[in-house]
Amino acid sequence: MLEVVMWTDGSCNYKDRLGGYGVLIFYPGGKRAELRGNYSNTTSNRMEIKAAIEGLRSLPDKQSVIVYSDSEYLINAANAWAERWSKRSWRGVENQPIKNVDLWIEFLKEKYRHNLVRFRWVKGHSDIAENERVHVLANMSGEPIEDTHGVIPK
Repeated sequence: MLEVVMWTDGSCNYKDRLGGYGVLIFYPGGKRAELRGNYSNTTSNRMEIKAAIEGLRSLPDKQSVIVYSDSEYLINAANAWAERWSKRSWRGVENQPIKNVDLWIEFLKEKYRHNLVRFRWVKGHSDIAENERVHVLANMSGEPIEDTHGVIPK
């Protein structure tokens, strides 16, 4: 089966809590796409997860995908932790509640829509062109959407 190759990155300026995500997608046959978005009241980890979600969401069902990211948090959670957390009612070590549960639930839903999704870590800022491009996309300014952290405002 032909494989979609995806690069993702998330960023956040902790001073003003404005963040963004960037995604670069290479489809079989040579087509390429870029995705990006901006959020307020967020964190870098949330933007890393959001990049993976939005990238996977943009694809038709039942794809084979390899995702590259420089976020060890995303890679470790995507490859093992998130499924374990979901089986333990979103609890981690010593029964502590997991952060970003709203996004991890969304992430697993998107991951399970596909035949195979593999995640690979790459060293950040190491002159890998695709990783540098998603970093630029994640740091582009734009009108931010409020990150509600899973809480629906009344």
